[in-house]
Amino acid sequence: MRAVDKNNGYECRIEPGVDLSFADLAGAELMGAELHGADLRAADLSFADLRGADLSHADLEGTSLMAVDLTEAGRRSNLIRSVLRDVDLRGADIKEADLRGTDLRGADLRGANLRGANLSLSDLSNAKLNDANFGEAKLIRSRLDHVDLRGANLSDVNLSSANFCNALLSKAVLKGQNLSGADFSNADLSHADLRETHLNNTNLRSTDLRGADLSGANLGGADLRGANLSNQVLKGADLSGTDLRGANLHDVDLREANLSESNLKDVD
Repeated sequence: MRAVDKNNGYECRIEPGVDLSFADLAGAELMGAELHGADLRAADLSFADLRGADLSHADLEGTSLMAVDLTEAGRRSNLIRSVLRDVDLRGADIKEADLRGTDLRGADLRGANLRGANLSLSDLSNAKLNDANFGEAKLIRSRLDHVDLRGANLSDVNLSSANFCNALLSKAVLKGQNLSGADFSNADLSHADLRETHLNNTNLRSTDLRGADLSGANLGGADLRGANLSNQVLKGADLSGTDLRGANLHDVDLREANLSESNLKDVD
């Protein structure tokens, strides 16, 4: 596979597993490149054409992928279990990409197109996700602790058993989502749209749910210890078997809510 540097006008041959750490590949034409297992740590791949490239098992820690073109990634390219820690993916097009098990801790994904991407089992802890498009993406059992998704529309994203510990989700739209088994402990879900969500056995311990709309939500068996539910709409919600010890229920609308077998000890 030959790479073409558009800026300097030279070509170089790239073999699978090649060491390209710290290489300047900005603007390079790498369409369909076999980069399986390549060492791309701290390389500059900004504005490169990586359409259809195979980056599986590649190490891209600290790599710059700003505005990179990864079109058709879902069909011919994959990034399964790649290390993308702290990479710059601002504005990148990685729709439908296979990113299962990928390490994206601290990555900058602001404005990136991740529509239809599979991010299941990936680690996005501390990633910058402002204005990223996650439409129809899969984030099953992914780690999203400490991420900022305030105001994001996540209503068509698969978030089953995801970890949102300490995440900022104020005013996020999660209507109708199946969030069973997810971890939202210490997260900010204030004023979020959680209508008709499935939150069975979800960890909501010490979660800020002030002003959130949980109308018709199923919270059966959820851990709500120390959660702030003040000014909450829980009309018709299923709270059976929930642990509400120490929760703040000030000015909560509990009309028609099911509180059977719930633990309400020390509720405010």
